[in-house]
Amino acid sequence: MMSFMLFLVSALLLDNTNALFTPRGNAPFEPRQRHASWTDGASIFVHGGRTSSGSVMNTVYTSADGGATWRSLFSAQHAQGAAATSYQGNQFVLGGRDNVGGDFNMVTKYNSSSGAVSSTAPWSTRAYAVAAVWTPPPTSSLPSQLLLIGGSRFGMSFLNDVWSYTPSGWTSLGLGPFPPVASAGIASIQKGSQIILAGGVGSTAGPFYNTIWVGAYSGLTYQLAWTLRCTAAPWSARTVSLAATSNDYLYMIEGSQVVDAFTAGTNDVWSSADGGYSWVQLVAFDSFPSRVGATIVAVNRQLVLFGGANLAVGTYYNDVWQAWVE
Repeated sequence: MMSFMLFLVSALLLDNTNALFTPRGNAPFEPRQRHASWTDGASIFVHGGRTSSGSVMNTVYTSADGGATWRSLFSAQHAQGAAATSYQGNQFVLGGRDNVGGDFNMVTKYNSSSGAVSSTAPWSTRAYAVAAVWTPPPTSSLPSQLLLIGGSRFGMSFLNDVWSYTPSGWTSLGLGPFPPVASAGIASIQKGSQIILAGGVGSTAGPFYNTIWVGAYSGLTYQLAWTLRCTAAPWSARTVSLAATSNDYLYMIEGSQVVDAFTAGTNDVWSSADGGYSWVQLVAFDSFPSRVGATIVAVNRQLVLFGGANLAVGTYYNDVWQAWVE
């Protein structure tokens, strides 16, 4: 029934006359791309990114009303391509790259009691990694943990290692079975306690991916295990912005399909109701301008899109778009 309803929705939304997203206005800070965005389930956070002048930002802004109003919260590393997530009441900004190619293995941790505290992690310096919280099933003895996956090292290699963080510290989980990847999409879904890793790019020369990998608890190895769920999603291979709503629908938007090119990007919207096995295109050309380097977060069943750039014409955005979805 859920898949049938999603099919009906998709049939109504295949052109921009029935666009999914509506404008929410502009954020009161510089237009940017390659920033990080995340949510703690109630508020939205935006960190860093690169502006049209080439400046790399370090302030974390937050919004408690879906992007209508914003305030400055704390300062982290000056970085584009940092990973970020909320974990156990703390906000984490991980790694990233400065404006001259220097990568970080810095972690900035923030909460309202202790403020922002920075430390050096044992994983190699990197940018364009992804981070998410994985909560194993209750039958497991494993704790909830923050995962950091992949990324790239400037002028060097792309990565496929997986790291786990708990209050006890960082632990290497070794290499994932997926190829080295940066700028992938990542989301946590409650059903099956799964981590979804979608798309991304494998090197400075490509290839781009439209694969779906899933991390879940294995009763055989008693740890996180990865499987390839979808070898080729119907959306074009690309860097990915991915979010999961509170009822485990996945939404994928925009992205780059060209390495190191002045690309306009895309503005299509896709959804999956079954954890990435199958996808439907909700909108071929949504109402927000095509872009790359944007981010999307889901707060309950509200999607919030922020920023990005059309590099073909040199336009950077600080606009906020929202959509109410399944």
